[in-house]
Amino acid sequence: MLWCRRPLPPGISCVSEMPLVVHAKAERHRLRLRVPRSAPALMSALVVLLAAGLYACARPQRVILYMEASWKEFLLPSEAASQDLRDTLRRLGCRLETVPTDGSYSASGADWRVLEEPLSGGNVALAVLSPFMKPIAGEMAGRNPELPVLYLGEIGASSGPMPPNMLSVSFDKRSAYREAGRELGLRLSGSAGAAPEAGGGDSDRRAAESDGRAMEKAAVIGSADALQEEIGAFREGFLESADEYLLMTRLVEDAGDEIRVRTLLADLKDKGARYYLFAVPRLLPSCMDFLLREGGVAILEDWERSGGAYSDNVFMTVEEDYAQTIAAAVEALRSGAAGEIAGVVRLVRNAAAAAEESREGAAS
Repeated sequence: MLWCRRPLPPGISCVSEMPLVVHAKAERHRLRLRVPRSAPALMSALVVLLAAGLYACARPQRVILYMEASWKEFLLPSEAASQDLRDTLRRLGCRLETVPTDGSYSASGADWRVLEEPLSGGNVALAVLSPFMKPIAGEMAGRNPELPVLYLGEIGASSGPMPPNMLSVSFDKRSAYREAGRELGLRLSGSAGAAPEAGGGDSDRRAAESDGRAMEKAAVIGSADALQEEIGAFREGFLESADEYLLMTRLVEDAGDEIRVRTLLADLKDKGARYYLFAVPRLLPSCMDFLLREGGVAILEDWERSGGAYSDNVFMTVEEDYAQTIAAAVEALRSGAAGEIAGVVRLVRNAAAAAEESREGAAS
């Protein structure tokens, strides 16, 4: 009970002597947050999930390479090649993982548990199959439809339709052959850049003969069923920088006629041939043995990758670069490519043959 003793506001008077009773029972309402007892566990789980998501985004994707011991020499011929591939993939945010296999595959004999176990960890950007895995390449892609599968070999129409996630590779070597022809033409014509005048070959030949000099030439040994487009590209490049007189072409009808090819080589050597393009795969050992005995240097295909024999007699080599093709496939996939991937081809100048050429030039 309160008496009204405080002055009232203006205009209000107290007309009663009765005490003024004010029920001033006030209630305080508090906002209470009920926290369940399981909150620490929920927060921990949320933190774990968030960390896992961030890690999944940050960790590099995996490139799984199935590789037999016999294929390693072709695919990664040196530790430098292996490291170069790893470095290239690292720049693309990927990590290379190799899976050793025995190469004994058949359509019904694949051990899928062993083959697919490396894929179980997920985060795979690409699985790469060697040519030895052709019998199971299509099935590998079909069993893993979300996985891009790159087969490093020729599939062929006889294999039937391929799964949409399966990639094949095609190596177009014509550009490298054209470059090799142009460089050799420049070397033989003695030009630093400009192409020779039309019809200048005969005058050049007569000038050389009058000085008692033998004019060095290039020769192509080919067969009717091998590397016709590549030979054509080489010839185009050569004629961009040298006269046609400096290039001799001979075809071998029988791809296994060693006697015929040795006769041709001897005739070409007598006519001044010093540089040779060999487009006869089955006769290549006989051709290189001739150069080893009689002198001369050759332009070959896949020499470096297949062991590098006859080092002093190989001038240039057109190489299929499988390691860089794998990296190119990763980039192509990120750009939305599908089906066939363009393989990487490079022209390699052999340092050993170049050094030999320099020594012979200095001696003459």
